[in-house]
Amino acid sequence: MKKNKFEIGILILAMLVSMALIPAVGAQQEDNFSEDEYYLPDYGPSIFADLEDDSDVIDIRGTMPEIKVDEEQWEWLQVINTSILRSEKEISPYMRANGGPLIGFGYSVNGYIFVEFDEKLRDSIDISTIDKLYSITQI
Repeated sequence: MKKNKFEIGILILAMLVSMALIPAVGAQQEDNFSEDEYYLPDYGPSIFADLEDDSDVIDIRGTMPEIKVDEEQWEWLQVINTSILRSEKEISPYMRANGGPLIGFGYSVNGYIFVEFDEKLRDSIDISTIDKLYSITQI
């Protein structure tokens, strides 16, 4: 993939309460997707537009790059997977197991990074927490 695509729209972050309908790969999984296993939709602003209609989405940050070529989409998924893996240590204190509001984080095959909050704590999530998580997961 051309580097300028990465420079234009690097990070996608959707703050989600429930991921029941969105296929995702957790940060703990180290297996790579195979092109034979999944269909990837065209990446672009329409992905975010669809998320904006989801009542479980709290916030959407960043820019969704336009990527329609399969090979470039797989490269993009590797970039955001690397970002998630590098963010694990800093995100760990925010996980429910450590007393935080997160129950998961990773990336969607739809081309964006997500963090998943405990639904019971939805009302206590403030903008500063979202800002901090966004800054941790930036690519």
